[in-house]
Amino acid sequence: MRGDWNEPIEVELGQIGYYRLIGNTEQAAETLVHRWPVDRGRAYNEALRVCLQVLDNNGDPSEAREAFLDAAREADVGTRRYIPYAVKRPGKEVSFGKRRS
Repeated sequence: MRGDWNEPIEVELGQIGYYRLIGNTEQAAETLVHRWPVDRGRAYNEALRVCLQVLDNNGDPSEAREAFLDAAREADVGTRRYIPYAVKRPGKEVSFGKRRS
């Protein structure tokens, strides 16, 4: 994926308790354009601008992540840090999966 983030985040969109995992700039831009509850605001516009710059290889993915978090605060969208949890399966190595709410 383009513009991978070192630290993915989960955003709460649509309904309480439904989180979408965002791990790169491409996913962040898609979320801003198609799933965001508002399509205006200073932080929203800045996040979209920064995400598009990163996707055009003219920026740092960490800046896109920070701008995306600012847009989430502005829109009152809940976020949480993504923390994978270990899932032990009989006869298999430990694997990591998405934390369930």
